[in-house]
Amino acid sequence: MLSPGPNDLRPYLERHRRWCERRSGGVRLNLAMFDLSGRNLSGALLRGAKLSGARLSAAMLTGADLSDADLFAADLAGADLTRADMTRADLRGALLANARLVGARLKAADLRGGALFNADGPSGLQVVDLSGATLDGAFLVDARLEGAILQRASLLKADLRRTHLVGADLQGANLTQARFEGADLSGAILLHALLTDARFDGATLEGAQIEESDAARPEFEGAMRSRNDYDLKAPLRMKLDAHALWIESGGRAGARLCAPGADLHHVDLSGLNLAAADLRGARLTGARLVRARLSMTNLAGADLSHADLTEAHLEGANLSRGVLFRARLARARMGALQLRDARGRPTGRSWSTNLTSASLSEADLAGADLRGAILTGCDFYGARLSGALVDRSRRAESGRSPGF
Repeated sequence: MLSPGPNDLRPYLERHRRWCERRSGGVRLNLAMFDLSGRNLSGALLRGAKLSGARLSAAMLTGADLSDADLFAADLAGADLTRADMTRADLRGALLANARLVGARLKAADLRGGALFNADGPSGLQVVDLSGATLDGAFLVDARLEGAILQRASLLKADLRRTHLVGADLQGANLTQARFEGADLSGAILLHALLTDARFDGATLEGAQIEESDAARPEFEGAMRSRNDYDLKAPLRMKLDAHALWIESGGRAGARLCAPGADLHHVDLSGLNLAAADLRGARLTGARLVRARLSMTNLAGADLSHADLTEAHLEGANLSRGVLFRARLARARMGALQLRDARGRPTGRSWSTNLTSASLSEADLAGADLRGAILTGCDFYGARLSGALVDRSRRAESGRSPGF
């Protein structure tokens, strides 16, 4: 429970000023877990203050000095941070929904896991205004910046790996030497942005607006730009069509897809039913397989680096020795498949998803169901596993798995 903040903050702020100036009688301001919502702290000296978990929603912080402040998990929803100095501030997990940060300085700030929407999640998305903000060198890895307004913002050398920037407005922004590896920039606006030496390896740029003259820049060479299945060579396209007919007819027509080593990189296969297909050793880097049905599919040794398998059905699939580096597997179903007979009746038997010796390093497995999966030698190093479901008895089987 949050404690109500002192009615009169002036004595505390004065002692904190003395602390900042290293004068006698100075005491570092500690208002962690205090309720300061709606307070007017415009121009306040809060440098290095401890404000972790504090409620600062709708607070007036225009021109405030929050450099080096501890704002871990602070609630800044609706706060006015116009021209505030947040250099090197710890904003990990901070809530900034509907905050105003026009002209704010966030150089070298740490916003890992910061959420820019309310507790209801993306359905309650509220845009954050970072127009003209200085974020040079800011650490924004895994931050949620969906729909953020970053027009004319400076992100020089900022680290935005795996950052969610869907629909973000980056018009005229300085992205020089910024890192966007694995970031989702679907539908983002990058018109007139400075892109010199920016890195977009594995970033999703589907539907992003980019200057025609920038589209061929070397910075975008490793980015994910989805292809449709009609871009595939005719024999492979025909095999996909035959597999769809095989599934629809219950095996009476068409043919099961058998395409070991197939080149399907960056192809959009979202929602397709590829159950029981043979795709051993296939190249699926950057492929979109959102909600695809891959139950009992043989993907042994396949390269699924940077692939989007959000909410995909992978029950009973063979992913042994597969490479899923930085793959998106949020809410994917990777548990055991319950087997049924020809009449669709449960047999009481199951077939486990095989992840033996698979590499899932830095993959997003938030909310994924791994119950019953074989995890022997599986590498989860750096993977996001919040909310993932794993059998306790299986956890010891995995290799490097710091999240379990």
